[in-house]
Amino acid sequence: MNLKSRSLAWQLGMSAYWFATSMKWFVMLLTLAFVVNDIVPGGEEGKLWGRVVLIGATWAMVGPGLFGYLSDRTRTRFGRWRPYLAIGCAGTVFALIVLSNAREYWVVVVGYLLLQMSDDFATGPYSMLIPGLVPEHQRGRASGVMALMQFSAHLAGAAVSLALGDIRPIYLTVATMSVVCALITLFTVREDPAERISDRVGFAEGWIQPWKDHDFRWAWIVRFLNALGFYLILTYLGLYFAHVVRDFTAFGIPIAKVGEGVTPEGAAKEAVLKVAVIIAVLAAIGGVAGGRLADKIGRKRVVAGCGWLMFAVLVPFALIPDFSVIVCLALLFGFGYGAYESSNWALVSDVMPSRENLAKDMGIWQSSIPAPQVIAGSLGFVVDTKNMQGTSGYTIVFLVAAAAYLFSTLSVRQIRGST
Repeated sequence: MNLKSRSLAWQLGMSAYWFATSMKWFVMLLTLAFVVNDIVPGGEEGKLWGRVVLIGATWAMVGPGLFGYLSDRTRTRFGRWRPYLAIGCAGTVFALIVLSNAREYWVVVVGYLLLQMSDDFATGPYSMLIPGLVPEHQRGRASGVMALMQFSAHLAGAAVSLALGDIRPIYLTVATMSVVCALITLFTVREDPAERISDRVGFAEGWIQPWKDHDFRWAWIVRFLNALGFYLILTYLGLYFAHVVRDFTAFGIPIAKVGEGVTPEGAAKEAVLKVAVIIAVLAAIGGVAGGRLADKIGRKRVVAGCGWLMFAVLVPFALIPDFSVIVCLALLFGFGYGAYESSNWALVSDVMPSRENLAKDMGIWQSSIPAPQVIAGSLGFVVDTKNMQGTSGYTIVFLVAAAAYLFSTLSVRQIRGST
């Protein structure tokens, strides 16, 4: 199948909803932990916040593949994936309204699960656009544009969180952006008529099929291990800043201060957001550079190089709770992570086993992202238990994250079907 070249404007419009969903999850994972911290008894915040992440991630291991499977078999006058994106966006808005008014733990759990289900409903089918509509020689660049949108969304999320401060207006702003970005993508990308899939394969058998493909298995493992490292850091970063780092002065410059009405948790939240801004700026640059480089020298070289960089950064991060050191490491990690994201998406787009089932297969591959969140969430009790005798719980979890990046990088060479 010959795919036509895509303009930069088309690529930006296509990736608009990635901006929305990235902004949403960035804000959620950096702010909702503090909501849980305010609601639950002291000493249980790590375990109970981990449980929230665990519940959402458990569903997300199935959701994208399920909705991708349904999308591949959907034929409406609105298209295959477009109805899913529109309905998923509406569900996202509803879930954010629920979370913006959460005052009890069970409301947080329900709202977060609704948010995860709505996101999977939209992004499971949506994830097939690059492998399905972009020619191979442009996939690195298109993935770079997608990474640019994703990490620009992190900047926007941090800016909104810092400017508004209160959870309710923050989440309502994220809901508004979801609607705007969904409309941009829906109006930019038109669907060509597609033939109805002739096979009668059920969902269970369809779920098994891609795992028989060598490259699909290794692409999933590489992404799973990388995401495990990332979410082990992100899930507990806010609590680590609040309980261990505490002093947020970098090279003599106060980044966030306790006092004058600012609690230690409030200062930690501000510091996390500012570090996230640093990472996002470098990641946006790295995403564009990595995507272009992946088209020139090959996806695997870029993915592996970025993996080594992130591993090297995380070892001192786990051992040295000094904010000046953390800021320096954030610069390196951000660039590496951005370049990794764009080149890895291009790599995966090259090795999908079936063009007829792209949405389903991309959705199943996407389970490599929430699956690590199940592990990250379940380690909340380790953090709480070890922290009873100091702060070694965070050190252990962050060293496990570094090891995950190492094994992810070593696994890249197993993929054969991409350069």
